[in-house]
Parts: sequence; C-alpha cells; structure tokens
Amino acid sequence: MVRFEEMFDSWVKRDGPDTETQIKVIEWIGNRRADPFAGMLRDTNHPNLWFGRIPYTLDGEGTLVTVAYEILTRTRVVRCMLIGRVGLPI
Repeated sequence: MVRFEEMFDSWVKRDGPDTETQIKVIEWIGNRRADPFAGMLRDTNHPNLWFGRIPYTLDGEGTLVTVAYEILTRTRVVRCMLIGRVGLPI
C-alpha cells in the first residue's frame, strides 16, 4: 500500500471532511489490504488503474468520496493516485 497516507492527508487538507468521514475512509483503506479489487471498477484505457466510491461517505451536498489507484499485480503494489469528492451521479 503506497501513497494512501499522502493522498489521504492531501484530501483532508483540501476538502476538510468531518471526523466521521475521515474514519470511514481510513477503515476503507485498511480493508484494501485484503482485497484491493473489491467494489472497484477497472479503467479500460489503463489496465492497472482502478477507481470507485468509498461506501457511506455521501454528504448532505450530494457528494461522496472516491478513490483511484493502481494495482501492480506482478510486484503486489497498490499505489493510490487520488482521493477526493465528486457529485452524484458518477
């Protein structure tokens, strides 16, 4: 798991999410170790790039937290590219 802490810190600094949302994102990141493919979609133009929503992060403004990361199966590296909020629908 590479760059998740760095991307998390950047997202918190940029968007200022509430503590409850931060905890949900931290827990979600921790669960990626077991199965980084779970609940994610693969970018067909970039075969190592995966993206998706982080469950239970929908806020009152209709945005939710999303993440994009690379899964390098040969080296078993999961590298975070971005954590951020997007509006619905995605």
